[in-house]
Amino acid sequence: PDINAIFHGHDALVVESEEKLGIPIAKIEEAYGTEELMGQAKKLFAHDYFVLTNHGIISLGITMKEAGEMAEKMHERAFP
Repeated sequence: PDINAIFHGHDALVVESEEKLGIPIAKIEEAYGTEELMGQAKKLFAHDYFVLTNHGIISLGITMKEAGEMAEKMHERAFP
C-alpha cells in the first residue's frame, strides 16, 4: 500500500556497480513479462530500489517524484 509509483529503467552504471553499492538484486533471472519475473520483483518490494537480473532497475516510491529521485540518487552513486 505504500507503493504508488514504480520506475523501471536500464541504468548500465548502476547494474555494473550493484554489488559495490550494496543494491539488492534478484538472484534468479526470469523471462520478460512472466509471472515468475513479477515473483522475483515482489520478493524485493521491501526495498525501495533493486535490480532484476538482466532486466534493469526498479525504483519504488509513494509518489513519482520520490521514485524518480531515488533512481537519480542511485545513478549518481554509481559514478566512479
